[in-house]
Amino acid sequence: MAMNFTAGSGVLNVTAPPNGNIAPPGYYMLFILNSSGVPSVAQFVQLTPAPADQPPTGTITSPATDATITAGQSMFFSGSGSDPDGTITAYSWSFPGGSPNISSLATPGNVIYNSPGTFAATLTVTDNAGLSDPKPPSRHITVSPAPDFSISATPSSESVIGGNSTNYTVTITPSNGFSSTVSFSVSGFPSGASASFTPTSVSGQGTTTLNVATASSTTAGSYTLTVTGSTGALSHSVTVKLVVNPAGDFGISATPSSLTIVRGNSGTYTVSIGALQGFTGSVSLKVTGVPSRVTASFNPATVSGSGSSILKVQASRRSRAGTYKLTISGTSGNLLHSTSVTLVLK
Repeated sequence: MAMNFTAGSGVLNVTAPPNGNIAPPGYYMLFILNSSGVPSVAQFVQLTPAPADQPPTGTITSPATDATITAGQSMFFSGSGSDPDGTITAYSWSFPGGSPNISSLATPGNVIYNSPGTFAATLTVTDNAGLSDPKPPSRHITVSPAPDFSISATPSSESVIGGNSTNYTVTITPSNGFSSTVSFSVSGFPSGASASFTPTSVSGQGTTTLNVATASSTTAGSYTLTVTGSTGALSHSVTVKLVVNPAGDFGISATPSSLTIVRGNSGTYTVSIGALQGFTGSVSLKVTGVPSRVTASFNPATVSGSGSSILKVQASRRSRAGTYKLTISGTSGNLLHSTSVTLVLK
């Protein structure tokens, strides 16, 4: 079998057969032929099996060890590879639980982990012979839950009469070391109502009082209020119910319905205020139709919620005898009611 060679200064470089199928391992006689085909004295040459290709080795350079981070944070990854008898042609990273979850770069950079757990990041390198690292290196990334908070409110439902107010207690409960400041907002309250928080924010954990004030013009009905606590990118909500009942009212009456007074003397009526639908306002009293030389006064002049007042009528001797109609009125805000009684002077 002829073999390829190159001649140098006093040196002959011979290229061995490419594989054992052409020339199995063993001893061979090597001849050099001149231009006339005359062989030289033979030299014995031993062919040995070619050494097996060695697999490559991968190395994770960052992180240098297993690491712990918080959910939502990222970890920086980089690696390298070496091959004793060839070159590295490919990198393959696997990042379970991460984003991205794979990469073909030696240095993938930052990988974000959003979910708690422990994940093994692995690097596999491949050489020019198609061999891969038999023991790919890995790093265990432990992802701890991110600091967070929950929000709750009590009571879950409140009823209020239009024109009055009510309170809810809103509670912030921290988890996983949460210590940030939570600010509050509320939506869904009816037209004419207003809401405020005391305090306006809570740091770490604690409570705030939500006050909802309605107006007498607030439409009666059931409303769902959404209470939201926010800090940075975190936001949680809870709902409560607000039931607005019709605004309170009052009724007015007076006894006796007819009073006779001899001129120069006095008499009294009892004026009663009755609360309706939870009315708690103050009613101011007045009387009209009082004849000349007659005075009238209330004791007390106002009644809160429900109760009574004495209307005293004093007639002078010079007042004119006759029958008169007196109108007794009660006023509270935009509410006005009246009743009539008869006054007879003799």
